[in-house]
Amino acid sequence: MSVVLWLVVGLIFGWIAGMLADNRAGRAAYLVLGSVGALVGGFLFSLFGGLGITGIGILMAMVGSGVLLMLYLGISRRRI
Repeated sequence: MSVVLWLVVGLIFGWIAGMLADNRAGRAAYLVLGSVGALVGGFLFSLFGGLGITGIGILMAMVGSGVLLMLYLGISRRRI
């Protein structure tokens, strides 16, 4: 269940990033990046002992999603 929640959080963050960004990659790329980032953040949370669906687990999914999206935007802007 927590993986599904992490994916939903990632999709929400990806959608928000797609709306705010300049859309060079398209909104689908932002949705995928947000989901992957949320899964990584949630996985790292569970790896370090977090159990179940808690506020901290959701926060870690948000942080992972945000970090991956910011990295992508930072790298893609330097190329132009």
